[in-house]
Amino acid sequence: MSYPRLRAYVFLFVSPQQDAEDVIQETALAAARDYGRYDPSRPFLEWVIGIARNRIRQYYSSTERNRKMIFDAAAIASLESAYEAASSEFEDVRDSLDYCIGRLPAKSRRIIESRYLLSMGPVEIARRLQMTTQSVYTRLSQIRNALRQCIERRLRLAENKG
Repeated sequence: MSYPRLRAYVFLFVSPQQDAEDVIQETALAAARDYGRYDPSRPFLEWVIGIARNRIRQYYSSTERNRKMIFDAAAIASLESAYEAASSEFEDVRDSLDYCIGRLPAKSRRIIESRYLLSMGPVEIARRLQMTTQSVYTRLSQIRNALRQCIERRLRLAENKG
């Protein structure tokens, strides 16, 4: 299952964050309980989003939340369509990013992983990789530019093929 896409979908309709997390958890429990009803010929994420849609309706119909619901059915359908279109584009970008990171030289990959996966600051990265702090800032900028260009190239190639 694509948890980030499910999470983004629920957060589109439910706020505050704790309530959205509760809806996500209820969705996961319902999906686990009803997995025997899942039709493998359909996309799994689409099935789980349908469960989430029902959990969101239940969220708004409980207590007095239904008075606070901002969107009508047409607006929700429109948001869902926009979400679906955008999520496939984001998936293409994420796939391209993974590819481009894999093509980086080892030291550049270590810098990016330290910064974004390990959440290290430039000073800590510099110390860890025996670099100056300024060179870490410079390399991060260069690496981000290289990744952006690589992603744009891959997306253009995919667009021209499609």
